[in-house]
Amino acid sequence: MTPEFQSVAALGIVALTLLAFAVRAWRRRRRPAGCGGGCACPSVKFKRG
Repeated sequence: MTPEFQSVAALGIVALTLLAFAVRAWRRRRRPAGCGGGCACPSVKFKRG
């Protein structure tokens, strides 16, 4: 493997990882965990703050 190919491959892996984290964060923001109704978390009106 040439150093150029290794650099491009490493940058590609980093880009894919960054994309995966961004998609995961976007999905969690759309549907926050614990608000589905069956998780036994207290509703918003009972939370302090």
